[in-house]
Amino acid sequence: RILPRDVSAITRAVPPETLLRALKGAESEAPEAAEFILSSLSTRAAAQLREDLAELEPVKKKEMETAMNEVIVAIRELESEGTIKLIMEEEE
Repeated sequence: RILPRDVSAITRAVPPETLLRALKGAESEAPEAAEFILSSLSTRAAAQLREDLAELEPVKKKEMETAMNEVIVAIRELESEGTIKLIMEEEE
C-alpha cells in the first residue's frame, strides 16, 4: 500500500533502531515486506541497512511488534501530513 518512492520518507521518520528491529522481525515474518523496503531505498542506504541487520541479534516477538507498530504510526502521520500517499485497494 506504499509507493516505492515514499519508502525513504518513512525510513527518515522512524528512529534507526526502531526501523532495524522492525526489519529484523519482518525478515522472518514478512520477508517480502522487508525486501520491498530495502529494494526501494538507494543502493548505499540499503547496503548499510543490510549490514546493520546482519549484525543485529534476533529480536523478541514483542519488540518486533512494538517496532512495527511505531513504523505504522509514522506512516499514518506522514500520510495525514500529505508527505506520502497510500495506495488504496480497489473495491469491487
